[in-house]
Amino acid sequence: MLGGDYNVIGRDHRPAHTGFLPFEYGMPDSLRASGLVDAHGHCHPADQPHN
Repeated sequence: MLGGDYNVIGRDHRPAHTGFLPFEYGMPDSLRASGLVDAHGHCHPADQPHN
């Protein structure tokens, strides 16, 4: 289990934010590849927590 607010953003976030760096887009991918799940995204797949 891993918890916290990492101030990263998923590649599918809309609108796309140009100020985010590649590692900020890549971190959620890396966590998923390690078998971890975004709890909010899992429980609320249609919601986008931040605009």
